[in-house]
Amino acid sequence: MPKIIKLKIIYIIIFLLFASLNNNSKYEYFIQENYFAGNWTELGPTSLVAKQGRINCIAIHPTNENIIYAGTPTGGIWQSNDFGKTWFTNTDHVINNGVSAIAIDYSNPKTIYIGTGDKSGQPNGKPGTGLYKTNDGGKTWTSIKSTIKFKKIFDIKIHPTNSNIIFCVSNDGKIHKTTDKGKTWKLSLSKCSKQIIFHPTNPNIIYTTETNGRFHKSINCGKTWKVISGQFPQGNIKIAVSKHQPNFVFCMIDKKGLYKSINLGESFSKISECNYKKFYVNTYYNFTFAIDQKNSDILYCGTIYLWRSIDGGLTWEKKPSKHNDNHFLIFSPLNNYLVCANDGGICYTKNNADTWLDISKGLNITQIYSFGQNAFGNKVLIGTQDNGVSLWSKGLYNNKTTWKTIYTGDVHECIASTYLFFELKMPYPVKIYRADSKGQTKIIVKHGKNGIDPKESRYLAFALDKTDAKIMYVGYSNLYKCSNINVENPDDIHWEKISSFENKKSCGIIEQSSANGNIVYIKKGNEFLFRSDNFLSDNIKWTALKVPNDNLIYDIKTHHSNENIIYLLTYKKIWKSTDKGENWQDISGSLPEISFTSLAINKNMEEDLYIGSSVGVYYKNAQMDDWKPFNKNLPLVKITKLDIFHDTTLYIHLSPLQLVDTIKISGKIRASTYGRGLWESDLAEESAGDN
Repeated sequence: MPKIIKLKIIYIIIFLLFASLNNNSKYEYFIQENYFAGNWTELGPTSLVAKQGRINCIAIHPTNENIIYAGTPTGGIWQSNDFGKTWFTNTDHVINNGVSAIAIDYSNPKTIYIGTGDKSGQPNGKPGTGLYKTNDGGKTWTSIKSTIKFKKIFDIKIHPTNSNIIFCVSNDGKIHKTTDKGKTWKLSLSKCSKQIIFHPTNPNIIYTTETNGRFHKSINCGKTWKVISGQFPQGNIKIAVSKHQPNFVFCMIDKKGLYKSINLGESFSKISECNYKKFYVNTYYNFTFAIDQKNSDILYCGTIYLWRSIDGGLTWEKKPSKHNDNHFLIFSPLNNYLVCANDGGICYTKNNADTWLDISKGLNITQIYSFGQNAFGNKVLIGTQDNGVSLWSKGLYNNKTTWKTIYTGDVHECIASTYLFFELKMPYPVKIYRADSKGQTKIIVKHGKNGIDPKESRYLAFALDKTDAKIMYVGYSNLYKCSNINVENPDDIHWEKISSFENKKSCGIIEQSSANGNIVYIKKGNEFLFRSDNFLSDNIKWTALKVPNDNLIYDIKTHHSNENIIYLLTYKKIWKSTDKGENWQDISGSLPEISFTSLAINKNMEEDLYIGSSVGVYYKNAQMDDWKPFNKNLPLVKITKLDIFHDTTLYIHLSPLQLVDTIKISGKIRASTYGRGLWESDLAEESAGDN
């Protein structure tokens, strides 16, 4: 490697923190029709093994098992034509939903039905808008309109010999039936759980259950149902049947054990308690049950872990899997591979779950809670639902990008600075970690430790001081301050309590004014707002501010040069104050009645605002009369955070007086999504020329 290149790399590292952040160019404002559309591109992650994101359900083509469909909770439906080597989706701009059920028409496999909504019940999951159908193998999708108000769909089953007949279970706890491929629907059963199972060889026989312990059976294809009571206790019940022994019915009951019928569900006997350690962990969220179609003695149960029985359910052993939280198990129709959907993606086994192969690469379905990026935009730290925290890095010279997992768990807020900081929400209690450039992590904030009062609430907001990046603030119900968060030994970190709020709500946002570091705004709970005008003093005082009538606070941003201007994002409105929050002006214009999540401000133009919402991004500046969509190429999914890094010039020095090179970095806006990973776009004035 040439000496000059080595020196550049060395001094990039040494002088990165001290490089000039001055902008060398001024933007000239201009208006071009539709310039506000943006030019979004996805950054991923798409290559983190078993850490891509959650899959709710899987369907495999009946005659070509290279074709797989995967339903995600918040990122639409995905397709692979090469058994998971590559993936793509055609639903980014059609279905603003999760997918919890998929059924392929065996008589014409290009016809596929999906049930929308997130069956897991997670608070960020999509509620669903009923059934959708494709007739061209997933290229285009249309909604199946019906007099029945379908919303979230838990299961779809097509009659094994008459594809005109379809059953679906909706979130009203009922089974609905169509005999004309979805044109009209009738009620088949008024009470059931989330599952329909056909007899393996006799399609007139159908099984379902209720959570109260009742087993339902139809022998005339759903025209009438027989209730078989008293066979097993109440609980969440999963049914499995096998072609190997078609008259057997197995029922796994959450926290109660395995039951078996050998006479088509007419009576059941208990096989096993399944009372192994952590067998039933998180079954309210992840619970799936399957039986080998060639050997009815081999059963699998997926909860937080994966379990296997090879003796008909009498005994069970925990087997390795690629990721915890298993949501769906299915056998491929030709090779009888067991395919598993979990919180990390999709994997399969050829050897009865002894080893697994991950086939998730290319799935950009990560549910990101939040992210942090450095001033140069070449490092982004994302916090995800159940897939930990990962770092995206981009070479300053060669533009090479990489993804690397730093830590596992449920991670929310992130900061990328000298160190990487992230908030681990689960497992409890909440903690804040610090990671160095090698990915070595240490806990720096733990409830009741290093000066943190153990009586404090357990929700954490945290932020670095905008005037001194060595100072960090942490919000419980009160604020705490560390004056040297970069100290080499994290055990030396000490937290000082700097507030005494009577309001016991947790701090959700800490926003320090970009124009005056003495001014800080604190969100407490969802609806309370406080301001300090002497935050850098030894005797901090707080003023309670009146929040506008749409009072659920989602974001707070300050003006970059005018300390009096502050913007407040609430549930369905954006507000502006020119007197530090004493009075508010509604600047929502004709924004749609949707939920808003995040706000970003481009400091290079006057009132240059971006709003993230449940269906994309909106943009407005001072010269525009109203808000416009800023969504070109961006999936219609929930935006969890927006953030801008601005144009910068990085100066590389051999010594403080000797300049080696300069690197000009163009500013971008980035968006994290809940279900479609991380995205970026040029800023509005830069993306104008692409439209």
